[in-house]
This record gives sequence, C-alpha cells and structure tokens, in this order.
Amino acid sequence: KAIKLLRKFLNIFKDFRTPRHLAKLLNLLRRDNAQSWEVQLHNLDFKLALNIFKRKYNEALKRKDKREILIIHGYGANKLGHIPILATNLRVFLSKNKDKLSYRLSINPGVTYVTPISKLD
Repeated sequence: KAIKLLRKFLNIFKDFRTPRHLAKLLNLLRRDNAQSWEVQLHNLDFKLALNIFKRKYNEALKRKDKREILIIHGYGANKLGHIPILATNLRVFLSKNKDKLSYRLSINPGVTYVTPISKLD
C-alpha cells in the first residue's frame, strides 16, 4: 500500500515544476491524511477562546469533517500556584456538552482532544 501511494505521489510530482507547486501538494497531502487538526487557544481569555472553538467546531461539522480536534489551551500556570483558568473552564464546558461531543485528556496538560458529534450552540 505504501508503494502504491509513493508511485501516485511520484506521478503527481512530475506535473509540478516549481517548489511552490510541490509545497502546495505536500500541504494538501498532510491536511487530507491528518487524523486530527488543531485549534490554538493559548493565551486567550476564556470567553474569546470558547467563541473561537465553537466557531471552528461548527465549521468543521458543516464540512462533514469529524476528525478529532486538538485544542491547544496551554498549561495556564505561568507562576507557582496559578489556577489554569482556560483549561479548567474549557473542560467544564466540554463535560456539559457530552451529548454533542466526546473529549479526552492527554498526558500533556496543555491540550485536550475533542471529537465532534453534533452542532454546538
């Protein structure tokens, strides 16, 4: 299977004459074969971060893209004893919407994975 994919890639590669065209092709391959995509919310306040997340989430559902979303919210601890407000509030929001999505935590406390199910309000 890998050899067939490589042959297809090489056949497509012949059609591209400049590095710019090749870069576009590589970006398409990366995006189409990725098992997840990401939303960067690091350093945003919760209200803005939630609005951005919901918009991107709903846009993905409109495109029928139900791949897992990697939410990068950061650790939220830039000083000792600091409470990770964004991460905590986001995970509370996710737990209240378990009928519309599923989520899982990572070994990395600065990210959360979300799988879309239905539209968020």
